[in-house]
Amino acid sequence: VRLSEQFLRARGTLEVRASYGAHLLRLGLPAVLRATHADEATRRDLRNEGFDHLVLTPMKGKTSMSGVICLGFARHPSYRAEELHFLASTANQIGIAVENLRLLEQIIRSHRQWISTFDSIDDLILVHDVQHRILKLNRAMLQRLGHPYQEVIFQRCEEVLPHRGGDWQGCPYCARARPGFGEDPDPCFGGSSLASTPPFTAQTT
Repeated sequence: VRLSEQFLRARGTLEVRASYGAHLLRLGLPAVLRATHADEATRRDLRNEGFDHLVLTPMKGKTSMSGVICLGFARHPSYRAEELHFLASTANQIGIAVENLRLLEQIIRSHRQWISTFDSIDDLILVHDVQHRILKLNRAMLQRLGHPYQEVIFQRCEEVLPHRGGDWQGCPYCARARPGFGEDPDPCFGGSSLASTPPFTAQTT
């Protein structure tokens, strides 16, 4: 923000002296880097931008370091302890927000990968909860049912699955579940089917 294009090209990554880097990582507290303490090239670039010093504040998440907030100042005032503490607390809140965003992106990416794998299977697959409400189903099952996704998801199995094999409630496949696979008359689509009904428990942390 408010830096010249030349500075951004030359200093997109700012190399910090080892002592400051160790201070940031070990204590997680703000550190003041004066231009006079930087290497010659960095000192020149900082002075060209009108900076006397930088205040570097680590953004700590719950489990990792998310980054560093770097503020440049033209004059070198003294910083009170409460000011540095406030800056550190603010940076930590930003760090937690960034970490949560990254975790959310990982969850979304993992979910999309799972859906892609799930939909690539030609067998008919659905997942329901203990009340027999449909939570997930793959593309093959959706095409076989011939209903839009919005009309199927979270509906009870008995309201969505066909009843060609007689009247039943809940999930007809779970009702006759046995270890491994079993080939029996299909209660929903007619004919015979090789069905497996493994239990699935979602893990939460």
